[in-house]
Amino acid sequence: MKTTPNTLTPEEIEEIAKLLEGYSGSDMNTLIRDASFEPLRKTERATHFKYIQTPDGMKYMACSPSDP
Repeated sequence: MKTTPNTLTPEEIEEIAKLLEGYSGSDMNTLIRDASFEPLRKTERATHFKYIQTPDGMKYMACSPSDP
């Protein structure tokens, strides 16, 4: 992660390292790739979108079928 921009503190990086004890590089690659696709999966499952206020301004958010 030395060259990957992030906002993790050294303590958070240490905690992640402890949680990943025993994982191979390939395991971590698969985990990260799977997690990075979750926003796309949520968008695919969305039945509608809402326009919401965020700290960065107004944005559309994917909603589940049960969300008004």
